Amino acid sequence: MSAIKDLYDHSIIAWRVASTETTQLVSEALTQALKSTHGVKPQIPHSDQGSAYTAGSYNTLLSGKGIVHSMSRPGTPGDNSAMECFWSQLKTEELAFKEPLSEIELISIIKAYITWHNTGTPATNAKRHDPGRIPETCRSKKCIRL
Repeated sequence: MSAIKDLYDHSIIAWRVASTETTQLVSEALTQALKSTHGVKPQIPHSDQGSAYTAGSYNTLLSGKGIVHSMSRPGTPGDNSAMECFWSQLKTEELAFKEPLSEIELISIIKAYITWHNTGTPATNAKRHDPGRIPETCRSKKCIRL
């Protein structure tokens, strides 16, 4: 799974699921994120150093869109704590209690959890916004986690 978290309101703005995390998967998630934010580009997307994020084609996609990529230092998952926190919550609050029998069922569970995460948690409700109307001061500092 690849997901993109907006650090302004902590919502998941894009996500994709596949059996393996590949460069194509993370590229599709980034493309989905750009569509969901009406073309508002993050200044600095941050990720871990997984092979999908260090791949030349992914970084070419980012640079082609004028986006600078930031990555965690080797062996320091805390650098990506905002996204690591989401992964931990998804696993312990939702997936630990479910046993999906198919990929379709798994995607349905993940979709429901992300919908709840984006609309039902205090962190996301505190800063809910319309991405098309982000104040210029926020837009220039926009950062996302992958």
